[in-house]
Amino acid sequence: MDDIADIIMRRSAPGILIFDQTGVLLFTNAEASELVSAHPSLVGESRTLCARVKAASDACPEERDIKLAAVGGDGPGPQYALRAFIVGEEGGNQRHIIVLIEKVVGKRNLDLEGAKKRFNLSKRELEVTTLIHEGLTNKAISDRLFISEQTVKDHIRHIMGKVGVSSRGALLAALQ
Repeated sequence: MDDIADIIMRRSAPGILIFDQTGVLLFTNAEASELVSAHPSLVGESRTLCARVKAASDACPEERDIKLAAVGGDGPGPQYALRAFIVGEEGGNQRHIIVLIEKVVGKRNLDLEGAKKRFNLSKRELEVTTLIHEGLTNKAISDRLFISEQTVKDHIRHIMGKVGVSSRGALLAALQ
């Protein structure tokens, strides 16, 4: 089982593009340069997203935390999540728009049969684990399985104890 810190360290850094208020590209990190050279349409999609963020900021200047997201990529193949937000002082010349580009990766399948054997998980614990993987909250799991929310919490505590982890993310990483 990988330690959660190792999993985090293996994540790729996002591509970073920094634009001025007029849409002029001021900075590109190495990851963004690589992505843009492979998928040139990402620059145009980033500029479009910048224009949307700027328009939202102009329409509501008191809003300090304007963020927008989009998905892009050329045709079939990988898709990329683009997130844009404004940084800098309002009304100042130093306001910039930062666009983060990250590759969208699909959910990995859980090895439920292997998990059952490796960690001695019960049928109900496998059901709860599957629903955690689907992103359900404790309340949603309790509704789906017709059990109390406290029972769901107890199942999760037992599952995490058997697997030797302390968070949902670490649990899912350990069962892949």
